[in-house]
Amino acid sequence: MRRSLLTPAGIIVFVFCGILLSGCSSVPPLRTAGKADFGKGLELAKAGKHEEAMQEYNKAIDANPQYVEAYKAAGDSDIALGRLDDAVSAYKRGLSIVSKDAGLHHNLGMAYAMQGKYDEAVTEFGWAIRYGSTDPSTYMNLGLVYEKKGQYRDAIYEFDRAVRLDPDYAEAYNAMGNVYVAMKKYPQALDAYQKAETLNPKSPDIHYNLGIFYDDYMPDKGKALMHYQKYLDLTKSADKEVLRRMQDIVRENAK
Repeated sequence: MRRSLLTPAGIIVFVFCGILLSGCSSVPPLRTAGKADFGKGLELAKAGKHEEAMQEYNKAIDANPQYVEAYKAAGDSDIALGRLDDAVSAYKRGLSIVSKDAGLHHNLGMAYAMQGKYDEAVTEFGWAIRYGSTDPSTYMNLGLVYEKKGQYRDAIYEFDRAVRLDPDYAEAYNAMGNVYVAMKKYPQALDAYQKAETLNPKSPDIHYNLGIFYDDYMPDKGKALMHYQKYLDLTKSADKEVLRRMQDIVRENAK
């Protein structure tokens, strides 16, 4: 059975546009009532205490219902807690106050994508770009959504825009390689994977994908074994599927 290629972090992962990323956010934190509560919420969120952070964000919003950054941060914590519907609601409340905030559109797009609402996600990432997002993760996320929709040319276009903004964006090259494989453009896929490996040689996902690539698509069993082994070394795991496949390769080539 053919193994599946990995997107960044092993699943379709939408890169988060946090409130402190100036490339996404166009609205600075409001220095008004609720500022102290908002600050406490940020610190709690950084510590992974998102339920407690939500309490502080709600205090900030109660003190100032126009506190756009508090809505954004609340949505971020909702996503961390897996409450996607609540995240969508929080981002929309923020956008009802400031409709052209690129960061809010980006994160709303991310929430929609995580819900599988890909058309809505495309729209929101598009608005984020229109309203000035210069963060490469916006283009990366849009490309990942296009990949899920099977619009491979559009996906490649967005990944390319991401690496133009950040030439060291290894994950975008990795995702690009996956799409080229889906398009059966194997030389282009290899080039993308190799660029990803050069930029981030310690990425388990990239080595896993290269292992599959050399195993299934442009067969070179020696290189497949090498990359599978690097994947195992980097993850410090005993992935049974990978180990079984490595054993099969050795057995097949011993005949």
